[in-house]
Amino acid sequence: MVGLMAVGALASCATDDDITDLQQEINKLKQQIGEGGSATPMIKLTGSEAGQTELSLFPGETLAVKVETEKGITDLAASTTDSDWRVLCDEEKGELLITAPLVVRDTPAKVFVSGVNAQGVMYRAGIVCRMRSYADPKAVLILNEGQVWGGEFGSMIYVNPKGDAVASPFDAINKTNLGVAAQDMSRCGDRIYVIAQGEYGKNGGSLFEIDANTLRLVRTYKDEIKDANTPTHLLAYDAEHIYIRDNHGIGCYDSKMDLYVPVAESKGALKHPLLQVGGKVFFTTNDALCAIEVGEKTFDKVAKRITFPGKVSGMAKADDKHLYVSYGVEGEGVIALVNVESYEIEKSHTLALAEGGSALQIGYASTSTITAKGDTLYFGEGNNSIFRHLFSTGDTKEMWSYKTVNPDHKTSYQTPAVHPETGLVYYATLKDWGEYKTNTVYVLDLKGDEAKLVSRIDNLLRYPAGFFFPYTEK
Repeated sequence: MVGLMAVGALASCATDDDITDLQQEINKLKQQIGEGGSATPMIKLTGSEAGQTELSLFPGETLAVKVETEKGITDLAASTTDSDWRVLCDEEKGELLITAPLVVRDTPAKVFVSGVNAQGVMYRAGIVCRMRSYADPKAVLILNEGQVWGGEFGSMIYVNPKGDAVASPFDAINKTNLGVAAQDMSRCGDRIYVIAQGEYGKNGGSLFEIDANTLRLVRTYKDEIKDANTPTHLLAYDAEHIYIRDNHGIGCYDSKMDLYVPVAESKGALKHPLLQVGGKVFFTTNDALCAIEVGEKTFDKVAKRITFPGKVSGMAKADDKHLYVSYGVEGEGVIALVNVESYEIEKSHTLALAEGGSALQIGYASTSTITAKGDTLYFGEGNNSIFRHLFSTGDTKEMWSYKTVNPDHKTSYQTPAVHPETGLVYYATLKDWGEYKTNTVYVLDLKGDEAKLVSRIDNLLRYPAGFFFPYTEK
């Protein structure tokens, strides 16, 4: 194996104070062996990248680094210059386990492995560990509503680009939770906003402003949105305009005026996510797609209403100038492509019920029935299958059923969601309503002819409000 860092100590009884700068020690060792020479350290950390002297870890990530020793080196121990990093040396397996903290910091940590030989001489190897921020385009945040009647509050799951899941990082970092019935999430710049509805049927709720890079809580808004009745969804258009869907329709918290302003003619807004496409804000009602053209005098008005001949079940972004709208009519499901500049329906595809159309009639989830990445749409068939629809060709294919993995699970929760960056599809099921703590998140590659289960996350969900990809471009 290739040494990540060959820094076997050359003197006995080395202490932490003896090695204050790891890079200086590497340079000293190089001078001692000479140019073109070689050295066999008594302890070395090995890995896949030649000459690597640093590791970068995502928050909460655990990485196993191979430790090799020569015969006679015993009593291996791990240490670190930052006690928030967890390190453990497994002598039997020959591994050093390094776990990054959840709180992001700029200062790197130095991690060491030490051991002694039969003569009592101590040897040590080390590596520099740096933290990445939460803000990676391939990362995923899962928002848990919590079980209100069971005393569980809103929380968050962080899934790093490697697929590792970390439960409740927001709680651990901020020593608080995401309120009663967390519902939706939206990013604007370096801020993530989360809305929690509060007690059902009453005014209020909580709006959390969170640093997108560190997940530190910046501010909580309560009195500012006290006029919102059971808020369920939001869209942070910019720092001044945060749109919120509630039982009355759509409202806008104007941070510049510090006012919560109702949007005229928005009554009946579906309990579905809002979208920002082409510089406009879109929401849906039972039979229409509605647009708000945000401006100084137009931010609180519906500029355009496009009606459909059936019940709307969802919408998804197609590109910067188009979005898809799904709706159901008798005996069929329909996907329409809408131009967000002209407000024209450019094209529609009709699907028979048996070919996935029945899924387009489902609108009971608080997430959109359809999800899309460019030309490819995905949607769920009730509590079972996921369909893929290629809009350019009109081809629809049943791709996957969770019953092939968890036949004892009885219900899905929310609808599929495709990652805008990776194209992977995320889906969730519960064993049953009474056994909701037994649950699975499936990460699926549905791009090819056959479905591939890339990974799964078990038993971290607490009634998921949805899957969010806040670090990709809106």
